[in-house]
Amino acid sequence: MKKIYFLIMVIFICLPLEKNYAQSTNESLILVLVPGLSFQEIEWLLTSGEATELWHHGGVAGVNIRPDGDYSYLNSAVSLSSGIRGLGVKGWNAYEQGEHFQQRPVEERYVQWTGDWPRSSIVHPFFHKLVEKNQETTYQAEIGLLGELLKRENVDRFVIGHSDTSDEKRRYGSLFTLDKIGESQGDLTVGVKESIEAPSGVEMDVGAIINEVNQVESKASRSFLVIEWGDLERLFAEKLVMTKEHYQQQYEQNLLALESLLKELIDGEGSRQVMMLSPMMNQDAYNARERLAPLWLWKSDAQKSQWVIRSQTTRQDHVVSNMDIAPTILDFFAIEHPQVMLGQPVKRVDTELYTASEVLDHVAWIFTIFQTRGVVLSSYITLLVILLIGISVVLWRKRENETWKFAAKVLLVAGVSSPLWFLVTPHLLKRIDPGFYFWLLSFTSVAIGYACVRYLKHPFAVVGTLLFFMISVDQVLGSSLIQRSYLGYDPIIGARYYGMGNEYAGIYIVAGLLVVMPFVYMAKKWLTLSIVTVVCLVQLYILGAPYLGTNAGATLATGIAFGYLFFRLLGLRVHWKRMILYGVVILMVLLFVLYGFQSKGDQTHIGYAFERLLNGDIRYIIEVMERKLAMNWKIFKFSNWTQLFVCSYLLIGLLLWRQKRMFTERPQKDIIQAGIVASVALLALNDSGVVAAATSMFVIVSASYYWLLDREKRPRT
Repeated sequence: MKKIYFLIMVIFICLPLEKNYAQSTNESLILVLVPGLSFQEIEWLLTSGEATELWHHGGVAGVNIRPDGDYSYLNSAVSLSSGIRGLGVKGWNAYEQGEHFQQRPVEERYVQWTGDWPRSSIVHPFFHKLVEKNQETTYQAEIGLLGELLKRENVDRFVIGHSDTSDEKRRYGSLFTLDKIGESQGDLTVGVKESIEAPSGVEMDVGAIINEVNQVESKASRSFLVIEWGDLERLFAEKLVMTKEHYQQQYEQNLLALESLLKELIDGEGSRQVMMLSPMMNQDAYNARERLAPLWLWKSDAQKSQWVIRSQTTRQDHVVSNMDIAPTILDFFAIEHPQVMLGQPVKRVDTELYTASEVLDHVAWIFTIFQTRGVVLSSYITLLVILLIGISVVLWRKRENETWKFAAKVLLVAGVSSPLWFLVTPHLLKRIDPGFYFWLLSFTSVAIGYACVRYLKHPFAVVGTLLFFMISVDQVLGSSLIQRSYLGYDPIIGARYYGMGNEYAGIYIVAGLLVVMPFVYMAKKWLTLSIVTVVCLVQLYILGAPYLGTNAGATLATGIAFGYLFFRLLGLRVHWKRMILYGVVILMVLLFVLYGFQSKGDQTHIGYAFERLLNGDIRYIIEVMERKLAMNWKIFKFSNWTQLFVCSYLLIGLLLWRQKRMFTERPQKDIIQAGIVASVALLALNDSGVVAAATSMFVIVSASYYWLLDREKRPRT
């Protein structure tokens, strides 16, 4: 009997220990969703927050939140929770059972529209409409896939809070927790309390939220909780009708309350990680073109590690794609994300290299480029167009005047060399005004142009070689320069995050042709063919490799252009029908080479397209082609690059028509023709082909004009 009593006592003593042990080993990820939060608020918290330590550990990054359609909180939330760009549907919201929707209990509406009775505490009456809407979109986001995968791995999902304003309900946090049939558990009102002074008369209740979080975690060994912190959304919704003093008071109180919540969550027990994410910045930040949303990750540990957030999708530090968020959530629970989620889990690298303030400076640099890109590129493109038209006048009216001819040649070399200075100097934008930067580069280009014309025998070959070399080196070293160049690509636009953008792709291909021009038709043909082959293979590798250029259209255009040049060098003369056949064969070989590149390294958008094609998904390929055509047409109608595209194509046409007998030297003639082939191929094969065709043809026209002007100084026979 004594042994039995002793055993019972041991069991009672051990039970609390087992409970505490279970709590300490619970896996919990908490997503604090803060609509309205921007980097302006992050900067305020860094300088004026009360929990200083909180903002000096973990990791911060900017998230591209571009959805499939217009920018909005709903569209962004659908995209972030799907792992691919998506769209919301009008009227979407979440309701608790017992709430009224369209003057009836939401359960009744749900039954009337679906024929089923809701089985979870959160009801989504428009779930079926959201699914249907995204099945018809470009990316075909699978609604509820994130929650479904979590459910299959026995991860409890729970949503707390809302962003309701005086005018409408905004309850989008459950998009991260609902499963494939639209079910999710949660309590939308428990974390919100009435407050007379607060915007819309309600505010978030930190104490109630913490209690709810603890209760959920105590009941589940694995849990994913979403806290929709709606105070900032409500504040910005009523900013225009508030006094400045009261707005500022509420602004600071809201941020300090958010900071208090985060601190309590992070200081909690157990294996808990906290993710703070803004699905949509406030209107003030949006209007200021600060269109990256803040992401901050913390881990509840004693070391308080400092991280650099690195995205495999963007291949950049501090910049994350909206498609990365869902895979990152799955990765916390060691769940492999499906291929339909195009993003990748972010990497958190322990480092002391960057402080949060330095990351914010990096994000501010990105904002500066985005804010001024339109003005700078518009001015730059206009100058290039004026340059081409002006040189046309010189060729027509002033070709006998040596001073005008010399000035024209200097400006032509300056124009072609300008992309080089845009490539190597983007870091200057951290220190000087963008307007001064633009004119500094313009005068630098003219000065270099003067030096090249004055002292070099073949300035275009030298400039082409410099462009070819520097672009290649930048690609090999991770594209750190092209990522921030005005002629590069912008993470806020989100069309491309890595590799070689179409602006430089067009320049790069023609630069490769200029590199080989001095070696064309040397006495030893085998040496000529060897040099051309080496340059061609280097370009194909730089442009096509998944860890380098990753530009499929430019890779194909390079092969086609150099294939044409090989025909010219070999002196082959074939019927146009056979030429088309050879062109198709070359294109098929290039596609095979491109596919071979994709078999190594991380998957890219090109590799994903090949995979869908090999799986028989012809519809996806057709949609990609339609999207490329639509993008080209949109760029043609609205982009400043259309000016340069139309001007350069018209001028090369007039040049070939009226001046065709003036290109008597075969190297120049063959390079011009190969460049034209490359430009047309870029136009046909790239999603932004108008841009690549414009930059490549500008270089070809400039080189043609230079060679015509240079020829004029020799006596005619």
